[in-house]
Amino acid sequence: MNCPADRADPPCPGTPVRARVVVLNQTGRTTLATVDSDADGWFTVALPAGSYAIRATPVGAGNSRRPTIRQVRVPAGRYTTITIRLNTGPR
Repeated sequence: MNCPADRADPPCPGTPVRARVVVLNQTGRTTLATVDSDADGWFTVALPAGSYAIRATPVGAGNSRRPTIRQVRVPAGRYTTITIRLNTGPR
């Protein structure tokens, strides 16, 4: 679906994309894991309880797109679900 960049009405709905997801320590200085999401944008990483920085970049975007970075806290004995919205450029 193509959407213009400037819209007065509600924005275009999100479209799942493949992404390279890097899990970093809380300071964002040490890489702990790297995974690629599936075509629908889903990924799973097993992590111990703690706080992390998650960096995601669309696969195939090259270096032209800035990664999206989110902070996430994983509680002990629980799963954490996050949603990351990536700017893939004009559609």
